[in-house]
Amino acid sequence: MITQPDRIVAHGVAATRVEGRRWRFVSVAPWPQTTPSGDPLISIIEAGAFALAQLSAQLDPPASELEALRAQLGRDGDNLTPVTLESAVSAVTDIRIIAEPDGEERVLATSHGSGFPPYTAVFSLQLIGADRDLVKSALSGTERQIEIRYTVDIDGTTTLVSADLAAWMRGTPSA
Repeated sequence: MITQPDRIVAHGVAATRVEGRRWRFVSVAPWPQTTPSGDPLISIIEAGAFALAQLSAQLDPPASELEALRAQLGRDGDNLTPVTLESAVSAVTDIRIIAEPDGEERVLATSHGSGFPPYTAVFSLQLIGADRDLVKSALSGTERQIEIRYTVDIDGTTTLVSADLAAWMRGTPSA
């Protein structure tokens, strides 16, 4: 966690004070949507050399993380003061699933997502050969195989926000 008077990185976001008790945030990495038990909403069905995978992502952290951040920012000794949190993201222009073994990038799927916070995207992938093996490897925890990458606009600047699929499987959205 990084804490400064007008900037904090905690609970999966970087937040900056706008004025007073008003803060703007952006996720440090996309998050998996989760099942009721908290597991990433990801499935893979294999049929020989062919596999179907489905995964759901969101840019903003779960509400519980934002509420924990709000409480941390509003803590003043023993008192809690109200804090307003606003997304710093004005638009998500692209969401991609990238295969990146050996540093070579290949797009497996794209989406424009929901268009509004928490900027969700659902992907269905038909996988064969090396792509199937890369996804399976990432789901087993091998890093730098599959990346979920959001392209976002923050104050007129294009920014990439990404996560390693293996990190999601370990329960840490940001690698």
